[in-house]
Amino acid sequence: MREPAVTEHAAPGCLFCDPAASVVIGESASWYIRLDSFPAAQGHVQLVTKRHVVSVFDLYGDEAAEVHGVRLYARNLVVARLGHTPDGWTIGTNEGSAAG
Repeated sequence: MREPAVTEHAAPGCLFCDPAASVVIGESASWYIRLDSFPAAQGHVQLVTKRHVVSVFDLYGDEAAEVHGVRLYARNLVVARLGHTPDGWTIGTNEGSAAG
C-alpha cells in the first residue's frame, strides 16, 4: 500500500497531517485511515482528511461526500484485521478542543 501524500495544505506539527507518524491501513482520494494511537477499543481507527482542516465544517463538498464510502471501507478493513465483526460500532466526530 502506498503512503498517502501530504498535500501543500499540510500544517507543520499537526499529528494528522503527517501520515508517517501513523499506522495507515487504507486511503481514498481525500482521506486516509489510521490506527488510533491510543485506542479506546480493539480496532479503533480514525478517518483523517489529507487536506488540513481545523473543523469538519471546513470540508469541501467532495471531501464530505466521500467520507461515507471511506467509513464503509474502514469497517471492512477493521473486520479483516480482527478476523470477526465487532458487536457494535461507535462512530463520532470530535469538533473543537472542548470536544477532545
